[in-house]
Amino acid sequence: MTNAIAVKLSAVEVKLGGKRVLGPIDLEVEPREHLLVVGPSGSGKTTLLRAIAGLQRLDAGTVAIDGTVASVGQKLIVPPQHRGVGFLFQGGA
Repeated sequence: MTNAIAVKLSAVEVKLGGKRVLGPIDLEVEPREHLLVVGPSGSGKTTLLRAIAGLQRLDAGTVAIDGTVASVGQKLIVPPQHRGVGFLFQGGA
């Protein structure tokens, strides 16, 4: 990991079925910083994590990981398996 921002989202938006379900959101997570994402069901927590991991295409905005642009709009620049991102769901989904 470099000294760059670990995860940076700029104007990220995700739409599902034509309806915006996330964003626009700007977010920066510093290296070694922990971030807790909480909210009610349907608030976009899983969509946010999927967008960072590259499992959900963006409709707008940019995701950068360790200073490398990983997604710009609907274009995946760094595929999910090369992002070094993982997450674990609370329930055994």
